[in-house]
Amino acid sequence: MKAIKTSAGINLLILLMYTLVISLYSGDNALVILFALLVLVGIHVAGNVVLAIVFFVRGEKPRGKAFLLSALIVLVVGFSSCWGSAMFIEDNIF
Repeated sequence: MKAIKTSAGINLLILLMYTLVISLYSGDNALVILFALLVLVGIHVAGNVVLAIVFFVRGEKPRGKAFLLSALIVLVVGFSSCWGSAMFIEDNIF
């Protein structure tokens, strides 16, 4: 349980940091926010899945489960923060 809290907490902090940086430095261009966060969240989720596989192969199932759950959390929260950041800038993107 401690591994899940630690992994999820660190991953959410990382997600928060790059979401804030992208949102602050992208100006008023909502499509830049969407694309940049899409790429970064995808890399973040892929990294968590790779780490989960590595830990499962090494026999560390609790840490593997923690990173797999963190990947799911980052995917859900990252998608909503991506869309929410773009909608905050512009009401009608398309």
